[in-house]
Amino acid sequence: MTMVFLSQCVYHCRDADQNLSRWYDKLTEYKKKGLVRMGLCRRVITQLYQMLKKDEYCYHMDTTNHDTKMTVYRSFLAKQGVRIEGDAYKIAS
Repeated sequence: MTMVFLSQCVYHCRDADQNLSRWYDKLTEYKKKGLVRMGLCRRVITQLYQMLKKDEYCYHMDTTNHDTKMTVYRSFLAKQGVRIEGDAYKIAS
């Protein structure tokens, strides 16, 4: 099931990360695209596992864009009545 969802969004992951994009382009010159797409899925799964294991963000993350999105998300949560206390979210009664 993981591979089904991941194979559908793998091109977004590739376009968001220059390293994955270069790796994909280099391999598709001499390998089948389907084979390289599955290799890309494996790489993304490995990155996700390492991020969860080490409890950190992706190395290639745009921090300015991330901070902007988190500010918008927090204001959305506040409008919905969700309080943020530390790392935990609580619904206001």
